[in-house]
Amino acid sequence: DQDDGTLARIDPRSANAVTWATQVGQAPVALALGEDAVWVASSQGDTVSRVDPENGAVTAVIPVGRHPTGVATGAGAVWVANSLDGTVSRIDPGTNQVAATIAVGEAPRGVTFADDRVWVSVQTAEPPPPAASPEEVARVLVQSDPGPTDPALDFDVTRQGSTCARLYNYPDLPAPEGDARPYAAPLRAP
Repeated sequence: DQDDGTLARIDPRSANAVTWATQVGQAPVALALGEDAVWVASSQGDTVSRVDPENGAVTAVIPVGRHPTGVATGAGAVWVANSLDGTVSRIDPGTNQVAATIAVGEAPRGVTFADDRVWVSVQTAEPPPPAASPEEVARVLVQSDPGPTDPALDFDVTRQGSTCARLYNYPDLPAPEGDARPYAAPLRAP
């Protein structure tokens, strides 16, 4: 589950379908099964977790390139696409370490192993934003979707309760007549 950083094993033949669940890092986005393990790429943690498929134990956490988005197994190795580095990491499952880092350019997104070859899908990297002058507003690029920033669209109850609860206690005031700018009402006790 990308939101809570877990991997779960599901047995569809069982009444209790989830046989185990384990923490695998921040924002797990891809997994592969091979080399006697489940390999999970954590895009925000810049790691790959090695998980025992029988009991869900994390047996290794391996640092890789920035923002891994794809993982595959083949040819006795684990292959990881690192989208913000423009690289593919080759992990040796015998040592649980990166054995090689291969530059592929741009932004690799996915990786697979087929026909004795490693195949990497590469997307054009976003150019850096232009520098803003003091009179301009700067753009900020984030690695992943931060979710809605408008409290009315935010479905995260915990965040709403901790940051926006008091906003719901104040009625909206009309903007001054003839003024089309957004209007923020002065705070006052409810």
